[in-house]
Amino acid sequence: MSDIDRVRVSENREHFLRNNQPFYYLADTAWSVFTNATEENFTRYLSYRSQQGFTVIQINILPQCDRSVSPGGELSPTPFPYMNGTIHFDRIIDEYFDNAEKLLACVKDAGLIPNLVLLWCNYVPGTWMSKNLSGRDDMPLGFMSEYVAYAVKRFRKYNPLYMISGDTDFPDGQTTEFYLEALKTVKQHDPAALCTFHLTPDADLPERVVRTEELDYYMFQSGHGPEQKNPYMLANKFRNYPEKRPVVNGEPCYEGLNVVKEYRRFSRFDVRKAAWQSILSGANAGITYGAHGIWSWHHKGDHFDWKNVFRQPFTWETALRFPGADDYGVLKRMAVKYQLYAMNPADIVENPDTEVCAAIGKNGDFAVYLPYQDILKLRLDIRKYRLKAIALENGQDIEPYVFRAEEKLSEVSLMAQNSDALLIGVLND
Repeated sequence: MSDIDRVRVSENREHFLRNNQPFYYLADTAWSVFTNATEENFTRYLSYRSQQGFTVIQINILPQCDRSVSPGGELSPTPFPYMNGTIHFDRIIDEYFDNAEKLLACVKDAGLIPNLVLLWCNYVPGTWMSKNLSGRDDMPLGFMSEYVAYAVKRFRKYNPLYMISGDTDFPDGQTTEFYLEALKTVKQHDPAALCTFHLTPDADLPERVVRTEELDYYMFQSGHGPEQKNPYMLANKFRNYPEKRPVVNGEPCYEGLNVVKEYRRFSRFDVRKAAWQSILSGANAGITYGAHGIWSWHHKGDHFDWKNVFRQPFTWETALRFPGADDYGVLKRMAVKYQLYAMNPADIVENPDTEVCAAIGKNGDFAVYLPYQDILKLRLDIRKYRLKAIALENGQDIEPYVFRAEEKLSEVSLMAQNSDALLIGVLND
């Protein structure tokens, strides 16, 4: 891979390109592979995700504070010495990054692209996690610049994208300055690398961050709570930021993860609904999948401190086969075939249910996601379109039934199956 085929932003700043062709960002969340995965297991995982159509793997460079931990200790060295409960950031352990490079070479060999988190929020002073840990993992600013420069110099040969932050908020100016300095350091050493910030669901980007030219795309997290309006609300919010950039939902609800404060786990339907609502509400540049057990790279017998919040993870081998990842592969194929990455959110749905999401392209083609079956009322003349519908639960085609077709209102039924569905309308020639 060379700079020629690096991922870059399209001229209209709506989606990504690679080799001058549209590039659809379909990522999987594998935060903890640098600390928890062997090269052999990671290669197996990458082969499977590549076959499913994924294009990006999201990885945390530094040890994640809520990862699974083997009773026998870490599988790899730590990135910095850890003694008496204190991280000594003044000495970088090369062996840790040697191991990370071996795993990044596997990503490259699988034809995938890494998106690397430089600073998960526990390492950044002032963030919500730093406060929860009483500043235990805070990285001094001077050491941060040295670490970021070191990591970028080592990893730039793999042409990664970067998330400057992980699961962060921006509580004050000091935290903002810290992150902006990290962003500046990345661009100094790898100017072609696309950079963003991975946020908590309720975080806003400060105006200074939004206005900086070094920020390349927006990434939000719709989250893991019981309130699942975030996928379409946050997609629309970031789509309408004053500086236009591609938008990605970098962390929808994870399949198999416990719904925070409830006694149930997110299903295949939950994660599929979050994905379709995101891309048709403004996050059309890409979407990220997550499975409970993959992100923490959990092995049988591992210790997981956060089970009271998220419940016990599945093993990574079990989570790898969850069916929601196949649904995301279908989404990517539909997004490429019908150029959903080039569509904008559209107010063409008459139904009172706000969970029905729609988008329309500059050529007039449209897409509608219907999470629950009902008569779909559209503010357009359906007679002008060739229609295609798919039951997303099983991938089977549905024959749309048109009840009503007038100039300003049409009514369509997709009720051949009790499934969430996608309706595509292609303008007649």
